[in-house]
Amino acid sequence: MDSRVSEDADGNRALVYDLSNIQRGVRDCPHCGHTMERLSSRLSVRTNEGYLLDSGDNEAEAIAYHALGVAGLAMSTLYRHTLLPLISKLSGELHTRRLERTLKSHPESLICRNCNHVIRRK
Repeated sequence: MDSRVSEDADGNRALVYDLSNIQRGVRDCPHCGHTMERLSSRLSVRTNEGYLLDSGDNEAEAIAYHALGVAGLAMSTLYRHTLLPLISKLSGELHTRRLERTLKSHPESLICRNCNHVIRRK
């Protein structure tokens, strides 16, 4: 029997419509309960995943300066303004490449908009 058809105790059959999920085959995330979307539609828009927003918090630099002097300030600045954005950008690109490989092998895959959980479907 089709999953969209329900049958009651008397044997009557009725179609069940999922009005919260307009697209066929889209369902809710098993982890967080948010609506999932097709992985192909997520990857059709190119995004810069992994870029950081500057929090503007300079407490860490002040602590590094007081603890280690000018060398600590230089290391903190190098880490915050060079290494952290670079690592974040590279990890975002690796994540996008992994999703593209998943899409090639499983073209009907779904991804959660909230927690990025992937359900692989062929």
